[in-house]
Amino acid sequence: MPRKTKGLLQGRKTNNNHSTIIEASKPLIRAAKKLESVTKVVIGKIIMVGPGIQRIKFVEVPAGLKLTVRGGMLQQLFFLYTADRQAVQTFIEQVWNEAKS
Repeated sequence: MPRKTKGLLQGRKTNNNHSTIIEASKPLIRAAKKLESVTKVVIGKIIMVGPGIQRIKFVEVPAGLKLTVRGGMLQQLFFLYTADRQAVQTFIEQVWNEAKS
């Protein structure tokens, strides 16, 4: 029997390959799931990178955007499926700036 996903990871816009989201990325993923122009959020692996500045980085990919979120000691990749890359990137950057204020 498939397990029931709870909280931030539930819904039709996320995949179930990875089920952990680093703390720094939670507001961004919550916001991305609310956008109509984002059709899917693919949660990638978490990498331990050591202490550093929290930041985000976007790279355009054929399906939309690859989002890299760097928290205090961890980094995580996400893929945001969208046709409107610029609007999604601008919105996610705004959410990031508000969350870090």
